[in-house]
Parts: sequence; structure tokens; C-alpha cells
Amino acid sequence: MRKQHLLLACGLLLLTLSAEAQRFKGGAGIGLLASQVDGDNMEDYHKPGLFAGVFAALPLQDGKWQLQGELDYMQKGCKATNEEGEGMLNTYHATFHQIGMPLLAQWNCLKTYRLEAGFSFNMTPRISISRNGEKWDASGEDTYRFFEWGGVCGLQWQGEGHWGLHLRFLYSLTPVGKSLYSRAGLRHNSLLIHTTYTF
Repeated sequence: MRKQHLLLACGLLLLTLSAEAQRFKGGAGIGLLASQVDGDNMEDYHKPGLFAGVFAALPLQDGKWQLQGELDYMQKGCKATNEEGEGMLNTYHATFHQIGMPLLAQWNCLKTYRLEAGFSFNMTPRISISRNGEKWDASGEDTYRFFEWGGVCGLQWQGEGHWGLHLRFLYSLTPVGKSLYSRAGLRHNSLLIHTTYTF
């Protein structure tokens, strides 16, 4: 009798998990970032970078909201060129290779448009810096931090087919490193545009 109850419970659990799995929607995205690092005394979004990621979305019961989790690769950083005089240039180029795990709430405000906002837990396994053509890996330096909490907000257009377009603003909620110019520390400040394909 106990075996029958156990088999029945396992069967109901598998049916429930199967039904929930069918509600999930998955996909992938690719795009470009324009970045700067606040607190480094270099302004404007001069640093281009690549973005690629995968996502899983769970529509909620009312149909207006859904939750989306992602696993993303992002190239953030900063880039500057200053003239030192007599034709001499001082160039600086920093790339933070980040792995991000955002969790977003998305609201279907119109038929094909969604507003989205949430948080992202980011890791920076590699930081490459080039100054006046000389390159080095700064990943192990005390100036920078491996972990970062970030905020995300944006607007998504979802076509009737599988394709969508996202515009996002990404900002560091915790410092990514020490700054000589700001008590708030170094913080990533990025604009992202990327296209998605939902399976």
C-alpha cells in the first residue's frame, strides 16, 4: 500500500514538473554595449563591447507579467585618448570580461512592448588593460573586485514571431574597484542593445 502511495505521489510530482516546464520559454541573445566606468575621471560611453546570453522566462498567471533569468557574457569597461602635447597621445583601454546572472521582472505594458527591471549578480574573471599600447592582465590586482551587484532596467519589443529587440541600462549597485576621484568607488555604467530569439 505504501509503495502505491509513493508511486502515486511521484507520478503527480512528475506531472506537475512537466506542466511547469511547458510554461517556460527559452532563448538566446546577442548585441553590443557602450560603456564607461564612473569614478575613473574619464567620461562618455567610448568603450564598445560584445554581449551574448541565454535566458529562460516564466509567464505568470495573469499574462501581463513574467520572470526572466539569464546567463550573460558582457564586455564592459572604459576607453580614453588624451593629447599630452607635441603630438604625444596617452591612450587607456580597459575591458572587464563579465559573467552576469540577471533576474528580471517584465511587464507587458502594450501588445508588443515590455518594461523590465531587476538585479544582476556579476563576476569578473578577467580584466585586460592597455595603456599606450602596452597590455597586461589586471584580474589579480587589489584595485578591482571579482563580484558585483548590478541594477538593470530596459524596454523590450517582441515581434509576433521569434525575434525581439532590447534596450537596457546597466549600472553597478556595488563598487567594482577603488577610485582616486570618487568616494563611491568605480562603477560600471553601460547601455546595451541586443536582439533575442525565443525558441
